Amino acid sequence: MAKNKKKNDLREYKTVPEPDREPSVLTLWVEKHKTGTAMIFLSLILLGIISFRFIPISLFPEAPYPGLTVETEYFGVGPEKIEEIITKPIEESVSTLGGIEHLFSVSEEGKSKVHIQFDQNADLEIKSLEIRDKVEQVSYKFPRETQKPVVLQYDPTQKPSFIIVPKSASLNIMEIREISDREIKKIIEGIPGVSEVVVAGGKPREILVSCDSQKMLGYGVDMNLLLSALQEGNYNENPGEVTEGNVQIPVYVKGRMRSLKEIESLSLRKDNSGKLVRVEDVAKVSFSYREEHSAARVNGENTVSIYVYRAGTANLLAVSDELKQELKKAENENLNFEMLYDQAETVTTAIRNFFFASSLGFLLFVIAASLIFQEFKSSWLFAFFLVCQFFIGSILMYFLKIDYNLVTIVGLILGCGCCLCVFISNRLFSDPEKNEKSIAITGEIFTTILLVSGVFLPILFATKELKSVYGGLGFVLSGNFFVSFLISITILPSFRGESGFKIGNFSVPKVLKTLISKADPLSFYVHRMKDDFIRRTLSLVFYAKENPRIFLSFYILFILIGIYFYLISKHEFINKVEEKQLIGNVEFPSGTSFARINNTTERIEKNLSELYNIKEVNSRVENGKSTIVVKFNESVSDVDEIGKELEEIVGDIKPAFIYFSGSNDEALLKEVTIDVIGDDLNTIDRITREVSSTAQGLLPNVRHVLLRYKPPREEVRVAIDKEKSESLGISSQDIGRLVRYGIQGGVATKFIEEDREVDVRIRYDSNFRDQFSDLKDYKISTEDGKSVPLLEVASLTRGTTPVRIYRKNKRRVLSFSLRIADMSLTEIIPKLEKLKQIELPKQYRIEFGDSLKKVLEHQKKMNFILSFAALILFMILASYLESLKGPFLLLSVLPLPLFLIIIFVYFIDIPLTIPVYIGMIIISAFAILEAFILRKELAPWKDRGEKFESGTMPYDLTEKIKSLSAKFFQLWFLIALFYLPSAFSFGTGSAMLKTVSITLILGLVGICFFTPIVFITLYLYPITIANTVIRTYRHGMDWTNFRIKELRRKIR
Repeated sequence: MAKNKKKNDLREYKTVPEPDREPSVLTLWVEKHKTGTAMIFLSLILLGIISFRFIPISLFPEAPYPGLTVETEYFGVGPEKIEEIITKPIEESVSTLGGIEHLFSVSEEGKSKVHIQFDQNADLEIKSLEIRDKVEQVSYKFPRETQKPVVLQYDPTQKPSFIIVPKSASLNIMEIREISDREIKKIIEGIPGVSEVVVAGGKPREILVSCDSQKMLGYGVDMNLLLSALQEGNYNENPGEVTEGNVQIPVYVKGRMRSLKEIESLSLRKDNSGKLVRVEDVAKVSFSYREEHSAARVNGENTVSIYVYRAGTANLLAVSDELKQELKKAENENLNFEMLYDQAETVTTAIRNFFFASSLGFLLFVIAASLIFQEFKSSWLFAFFLVCQFFIGSILMYFLKIDYNLVTIVGLILGCGCCLCVFISNRLFSDPEKNEKSIAITGEIFTTILLVSGVFLPILFATKELKSVYGGLGFVLSGNFFVSFLISITILPSFRGESGFKIGNFSVPKVLKTLISKADPLSFYVHRMKDDFIRRTLSLVFYAKENPRIFLSFYILFILIGIYFYLISKHEFINKVEEKQLIGNVEFPSGTSFARINNTTERIEKNLSELYNIKEVNSRVENGKSTIVVKFNESVSDVDEIGKELEEIVGDIKPAFIYFSGSNDEALLKEVTIDVIGDDLNTIDRITREVSSTAQGLLPNVRHVLLRYKPPREEVRVAIDKEKSESLGISSQDIGRLVRYGIQGGVATKFIEEDREVDVRIRYDSNFRDQFSDLKDYKISTEDGKSVPLLEVASLTRGTTPVRIYRKNKRRVLSFSLRIADMSLTEIIPKLEKLKQIELPKQYRIEFGDSLKKVLEHQKKMNFILSFAALILFMILASYLESLKGPFLLLSVLPLPLFLIIIFVYFIDIPLTIPVYIGMIIISAFAILEAFILRKELAPWKDRGEKFESGTMPYDLTEKIKSLSAKFFQLWFLIALFYLPSAFSFGTGSAMLKTVSITLILGLVGICFFTPIVFITLYLYPITIANTVIRTYRHGMDWTNFRIKELRRKIR
């Protein structure tokens, strides 16, 4: 009996009678048009369901990179010549365009790449046309052998959305590569939404014409003759049409070679006896495989990997579904496919985890609400309205072109908590005894929604990257908050009755009834917590009233401690992405052979695969470097710490070097890049090494220093004697062609096999091209058909040449990166600024890399956003209160909960990231909502003035504070329970949801403990507080004057 009485007493406290509140105009309209209102909401829900189906889904918000690349190929030409005759003219031409932020270029063997980065608002389609026009103005001056420049969209952060591994028990890796190139690649490229397909691993099939230089010399055949014969003998053309009567008949000349025998029997010339010299007389013709320049492995097994890139605007799930369907169709008894990486699967798994966490949170909410309110039908009503709010919010997302991604889904979950705040407030602050049809705090909730929207408004003026990442979250959160407000003043009052919420003959699932009955004993502890909270709140209010100096001292001291922890906390302007993988980058010295790179990488893979906590090891090997992706088991928590262990396990792999990094290390300032800009490469190289050594000394936590360039490599130079060569009728092009086709080989023509083209490559046999001395034996034909040694018209010397020449804003640049552990932006920047004080030669300078500049820009923008948001917050409050002083009282409740968050996240090692700030914005809205309600409910006692303030606290005020404390405890306790499971979420993309949820729970604790005490004290006893401040100030001034007089007396 006592137990039941306890429950009934704690359901709600009776408040002081107040005047009846009139329902809103919108509520009255809904009461008169119930059927029409129901149809409107039903149509909105149906429209929302349709919109939901058409909203794209992606992993993270797309932030289009405003960059274009001009790529030009000129085979067989070194980096310095490429820079001089191609790169510089293109740079000069395109630099006259408007809106360019940065100009980067890379000149390497046979290729020039010029990257143009525009400002964020540039229209890339228009800029692409302008660049093509500028390039055409200079490209006519390029050598004839230069390929036509191509303009491509450039995105340095682009990663494959899918990785596919074809597998077969009967086909070898070469055959799998051939099928992948010939068939599978074309199938995938035809899928809507696929932008690029890259095949790696295996060796492409080709026809090799392996030349015997001695036989060629004996028959008087040189490379030029062989090349011309192959090209001219493999000929198809449509020369025109003939007329027969009234019919136009096309004429085709078909001379394509379709068998190896045709190539072998191709005639080259006649010898002295008149006999035809054929290709088979001087070369071996056979099907072969191109020399290995790339490799791919999965867990040590050589494979062919297909990397599929998705267009930025494509629906990820739609592309994934169609890709799987096409691969299923392409499977046969000899070939099947394994999806090694599917970004869509990552997204659906993350969404599934988010849904599970929010569902578990709502289940806790339903059980706790049923225990607190002693009825559970309203909880299911809240669930129904949450679903309505979700689909109506989908309409806004569809028309605003906001994707479903891990950020906007976090916004939806946060919005659900805000919606529950509105619905619970409706339940708590409406008086059922008066049969109110309208929520009693309509204006306060609407103003709170305006505050949240206003705080997110400055993001529209942030960088495009910040806007694209967090702008959608702001719209989703504010939109869902507003939709829940509309539901609360229209549909929700229709379910009100004399005894509270009424949903007809509503049946609760047996499972839920069982859960609630099992949890019923916990209600005693919940109610006891509420009683303790009410008692302590009341006692602290009494204490603050009686001891205002101690109250103010605590308030100010807590703020000062909070500011201190804010200054020493880590500040990061991008949230960490939780991925159970690390990327191992293996760097090799210039000139390292592919075979050595491949063998070293294979040895590293073997060492790594033996570790128990590693799930999978994938590798991609290319010329000059290799990349190893290490995927961990779900049990691994700190991937970064494991990265250090992996480097130790790999051990000494000199002359190679390996380091492991995460997907967004640069953004998190774990990797900082420094550029050294100048003109002479040797001087820049020397300065870069000196500065990198100095930087390592300035920053104590540097793990690695990485030079972002290869040192010059050794080369053999063929210096042509122009006078001798021209006198013999030999052109420089003839000499270059001999050397290039002899050593490296080249594609002479295309061979048709089963309706596909196969490269026909000519090259000297390995017996005539593997050694430096072989070059001395090369011979070339003169104009009259005689053969002369290459050394008669050219000299061979050894030297060095840069592997690549990098340029930034039309000047040469070399870069190095610092791999940093456990340092924040506030620690890094002052130390790195000292690098700019190093004395350098004239025209040489040091610049921070773009990633660091971007972080600094984000910091400035965030400071602007926070300042602008505070101003908007003040303006909205002043407008609502019609007072310039009133907002300061409401804002006084914010410092303690916010600084409580900052102090606790510091101790649990969470940096101050944007998700933390988002959580603090929502906590600020909740705290101000409570202050709004307290101000409204306590206004009658405030109006009693100084007489009331000087006396003891009246009984009716005590009861009112008890009632309000109970209601706010119920409100914040239920919302904290909803967010609790999200604070323990895990998996890819969960870091943001976890961080925001922890922030919200800490903030709700702070609101519970601090907001009622601070507001009630400052609101009801302002004169007492003011007098205390004045007395303290006077005592301080008297003490200061006394000390000054004492000091003067001692001086005299």
